[in-house]
Amino acid sequence: MYSLARELRTKPAPSLMALSAAGFAILAMSPPDAPGFSLCGSLSSVTRADLHLLVPDGRTLSILTVAWLVMVAAMMPLLIVQQVRHAMQSSIARRSNIAALLFLAGYGLIWMVAGLAMIPMAAVIPAFGSPSIAIIAVAIAFVWTASPVGGWAHNACHRLYSVAASGPTANQDCLVHGVRTGMACTAACWPWMIMPFGFPVALHLSAMATATVILFFERIGPTRKPAWRMPYVFRLVFRGRPHRSLGRP
Repeated sequence: MYSLARELRTKPAPSLMALSAAGFAILAMSPPDAPGFSLCGSLSSVTRADLHLLVPDGRTLSILTVAWLVMVAAMMPLLIVQQVRHAMQSSIARRSNIAALLFLAGYGLIWMVAGLAMIPMAAVIPAFGSPSIAIIAVAIAFVWTASPVGGWAHNACHRLYSVAASGPTANQDCLVHGVRTGMACTAACWPWMIMPFGFPVALHLSAMATATVILFFERIGPTRKPAWRMPYVFRLVFRGRPHRSLGRP
């Protein structure tokens, strides 16, 4: 546990935690009853009559884009500490921040593309759902995490790709590393990003925070051969001892 706490105090973890906190703060300050779709919360209160708003005019599309970007910024940063650190440490000192930004650009690009499918899904779930939709959404997320496909995606999230120290090749390597990590992370985390939309608006932010904590502890779990197995967060609750670090490549 001490080793994990020490890693969370080591660069770039504090900056990524600040990014996550900023994302949650923006979402918390965004009024859920804003016209159209607010920054996240109002998607949980969409009705069937509102679904025509999913046909994106310029204003709706811009709001949805910002909402999704802020949600990703809130939930995902602590899942990629090792990968960002790897990109920074692989680069020469004067370009370590550039390496981190390029990695984040590639990573964020994948999540924005994934949002093209996930945002409509997030709106349709509460619009056509029942009071039990939250339970179903949580169950789907846990089943996905416990499945062999979820295990494969979890393993892929731990991979560290080669990054050159400097020059155009280094820039390309950092960007590609972010894209590959983003693809793996999207495969592992997509049901957890959808899950909060199954809850009422008043509980949406709390559900997001809970999903973020679960994903963090899942991510620090060790890589294993893909198979049906209990999610690591359950094993952690039963055993009470987390993995010693943020994850092993």
